[in-house]
Amino acid sequence: MNNTAFLFPGQGSQYCGMDKLVPETIKSKKYFSVFKKTFGKKLQQFTEDELKLTQYTQPALFTISASYNSWLVENNQIPTIMAGHSLGEISAMFSAGVFSFEDGLKITKFRGEIMSRVSKKTPGGMCAIVGLSLEKVNLLCQELQKYGVAEPVNINSKNQIVISGEISAMENSIALAKKMGAKLVIPLKVSAPFHSSLMRALSSEFTSFLQNIEFKESNVPIVQNVDAQPHQNPDVLKKNLVSQLYSAVKWTDTLSMLYSKGVKNAIEIGPKKVLTGLCRGFGLECTPIEQLVSQKEQS
Repeated sequence: MNNTAFLFPGQGSQYCGMDKLVPETIKSKKYFSVFKKTFGKKLQQFTEDELKLTQYTQPALFTISASYNSWLVENNQIPTIMAGHSLGEISAMFSAGVFSFEDGLKITKFRGEIMSRVSKKTPGGMCAIVGLSLEKVNLLCQELQKYGVAEPVNINSKNQIVISGEISAMENSIALAKKMGAKLVIPLKVSAPFHSSLMRALSSEFTSFLQNIEFKESNVPIVQNVDAQPHQNPDVLKKNLVSQLYSAVKWTDTLSMLYSKGVKNAIEIGPKKVLTGLCRGFGLECTPIEQLVSQKEQS
């Protein structure tokens, strides 16, 4: 594939047994071994309920994506640009040589832990709104302000936008969004208002932690969530990764940026095919890594 983008998914793509399709490489064996040493048991020993806990979800998904990435490297798949959805941005940085696997695992472990803690201090939730434009979702969030904080945080496609905020606002969003014409309103199984301004309190702690991690210039540009612009400078990559905690994931703008850079093909490097579905309508032909591995094994 020429002019190919690597795309890395975030939370929500995990499932029990997701490691079974990962091809064994020298590096993947090492990554799974480091994961086991860090958490005290193998990734495949985590239960479905454990994998739903963000402190485990994030390092587990990172390990899976890194392992698939090693297989692509062995098969001489070289991207021209990368992007990751939320947590997936850390996987993209690892793939682009910004830091080692060990440091990436430390980052996802710490990020998952602080995001898990915030749910106790700042209870909140998230809802996926299907069938409303961003303009209408913005109006919805304005209406919900009387119940508490409500913000559009994952701009996944033209008619699939996730809002995040305080519990009361999220509870009241269902009826109001449907009244405004939403086809579906799906409360997400999360315990905190991820990517909303309520997460800003985590930024200083995350910044301090990242000061001890060396970031290098990325091998290829990474289109980051906060501004949908390609970056390679290590200081900018680190700064934007912190800002991402309390900022919207501009995924539609990211896909538009990839297309404007001449990207026509993409590989989704992680479990399932959430990002593959979101690529439709943006001129991008995306192939899930699980499909690529299956095709390779059958040939």
